[in-house]
Amino acid sequence: MIENNQFRSSQPRQAPERYQQFLKNKMKKTILILLLCFINYVSFSQQKRNYKIYQFAENDSTNGHISKIVKFNDRNLIIYEETIDFKFSRLSAITDYIENNYYRDSLLIKTETSHRNSVKKQIIELDYNNKNYLEKTIVKSFEKRLKKQKNHEDCLLDDEDFEKNPSWETILEEKLIYNSKGQKIESIVDEKEYNRQKRYLYFYNYDGLLTKIKLFQNDELIWEEFRECFEKGNYDYIRLWKNEYTFSDICSSIGKIRFVYDENNRLIEMTEPDETGIRGDVKTKNYYNQNNELIKQERYNTENELEITHLYLYE
Repeated sequence: MIENNQFRSSQPRQAPERYQQFLKNKMKKTILILLLCFINYVSFSQQKRNYKIYQFAENDSTNGHISKIVKFNDRNLIIYEETIDFKFSRLSAITDYIENNYYRDSLLIKTETSHRNSVKKQIIELDYNNKNYLEKTIVKSFEKRLKKQKNHEDCLLDDEDFEKNPSWETILEEKLIYNSKGQKIESIVDEKEYNRQKRYLYFYNYDGLLTKIKLFQNDELIWEEFRECFEKGNYDYIRLWKNEYTFSDICSSIGKIRFVYDENNRLIEMTEPDETGIRGDVKTKNYYNQNNELIKQERYNTENELEITHLYLYE
């Protein structure tokens, strides 16, 4: 006769319930650690690299120069920009600046800009609502200002028309209003340095595409823009200026915005009206490397002639 204890020892022993739960928790923890390691690996492998832009006219690469420097933080957010005679085209350029960006988590909350060989500085402060939608923008500038007690009707200004010392002043405030779908429906811009207010009203169709914009200045209608929207952000538009709703060539402008993507959904071409809005369409072409990084950008004028080339040099 087999004793009970011998019989019990020959059977597979069941782990206590508490120990089984311990094993399950340990397995979950191990899986979580492996998942986090994988996420960190992917994040690291996709970390955006700092770069410089080498700029030259047309195809003359021997006479180019570094025109822009861009740096990112560990969240792939731009924290530093610097420009040196940066040009978008023959007609469009930007004043040299150094810009530092500050974030709360992934939200840009402040931008500080200074200008080379100038005392002028600028601070942009951004506030968000509880849904992280941009709600208010404040722009402050530090510069020498026109004397307020002096009449400046003469277009020719000299040093006597300006204050002796530069000072900080809020020059612009913008407030944004959204609907229940999170769509921007109104923008109120107070241009304090010009003592005027602009209001933009935005209208959408049932698919959520922007179809009309109205601009008011000091409550007077300035223009309306009507859009016919297509896939991937492409649209045609016509802008009609105040009191001229006859589609005349004098007070209306017509244009189109076109985006072209490759099989990897990378933007490879963009077409839009030129800076004047009347000469025709200009084109920008983008080229990428195997890591999906932009390596070259070409700007073509209304005659389809190459104007400016930007090469992206990564660190």
